[in-house]
Amino acid sequence: MAPRVPAFGRPASAAPSADGSVYLHGVVTGATSAKFVLRTHGGRIDVDVSSRTVLHGRVRDGEYAQVVGRGMHPDRARYVALWHSRPPKISVTGRIASYNALGYSLDRAGSSSATVVVLSSSTKSPASLSPGDDVTVDGFGSPSRGIVATRITIEAASPSPSPSPTLAPTATPQPTPTPTPGPTPKGIAMSPGEIVGEDNLFTPPDADTASGGQSQTVDGIPCNPTMFNNYHVHVYVGLYVNGKQVAIPDQIGMFQPGPPQDGYTDTATCFYYVHTHDASGLIHLESPETADVSASLFTLQNLFDVWGMNVGPNNFGPFTGAVRIFIGRAKLGTTTVSPSSYTEYLGDPNAIALYSHQAIWFEVGPPYYTPPYIPKIVFYNEY
Repeated sequence: MAPRVPAFGRPASAAPSADGSVYLHGVVTGATSAKFVLRTHGGRIDVDVSSRTVLHGRVRDGEYAQVVGRGMHPDRARYVALWHSRPPKISVTGRIASYNALGYSLDRAGSSSATVVVLSSSTKSPASLSPGDDVTVDGFGSPSRGIVATRITIEAASPSPSPSPTLAPTATPQPTPTPTPGPTPKGIAMSPGEIVGEDNLFTPPDADTASGGQSQTVDGIPCNPTMFNNYHVHVYVGLYVNGKQVAIPDQIGMFQPGPPQDGYTDTATCFYYVHTHDASGLIHLESPETADVSASLFTLQNLFDVWGMNVGPNNFGPFTGAVRIFIGRAKLGTTTVSPSSYTEYLGDPNAIALYSHQAIWFEVGPPYYTPPYIPKIVFYNEY
């Protein structure tokens, strides 16, 4: 069995220096290839970036940076992640695979591994953790860019079932259990930059079609040069075609999008209030209106019209066949849409009102998966 290690992520023989790890975040100014100034609530900090720095994203003025370093100031950065705005809150579950220079490598079932950045000064976690431990990590960031952990919790192991007694030779054989109808659904945990399903099956593979948003106003929705809005919530749209999941394209609702960074696009000439940053299925809904997060300001028709995609009872864009729709929703203030919450929707798909933390599944079949054989969705966003 591997030796257990302190919660800051290293064997006892490699304990951190007494000054510990310092985590700061703020806006980048004066960026060069080797250094930048970080503007935080506490003032301005000079940050040096070297070949030993773990760097995610491009260091440029106006980006929001997460910086982990040593001493009173992270003047020699060990880890830097760049974002268009504040990094999202995130909660992921997985198994500790190994130690690394920043903390842990976390294996997640059915997804790519993630780096967990552990701070000796502020991460709340058990006294020791070991490879093989199943944990939930809460923090800021994404699996692709690293998660700066604020809390690590060991998941309780499922109790082992009691062994069945050996049957006597004269015992009646037990009947073979009935096979489970449909696949065992794996939960889908949202995170920025991920691809969920088979990608690039639409034309064009990314962004809007020629009949969709090309900078003109669509359904009263303009294309604005910035994404900073008062109302900002998220829904999930999933698509099965003959039993196989197909990814919803990234860059929907973006005119002349820039290149993606770690699978996530956050630059464009202009943005519609309904858009996607990646191919995870997460739809961003924004508006300058002052509205409560419990309100619905958009419908699926707005998404389809901006995208330029025709969806009806017998097709989802280029995919034809009878369409079934299932809708679930997380309770306000929570992030998980459970399989038990899904109900079938029999009306016009374009009329579906979009609410925070709602999951909408389209199935172009057959076969068709019905509850509880539709995956749960775990949002990383607060709303």
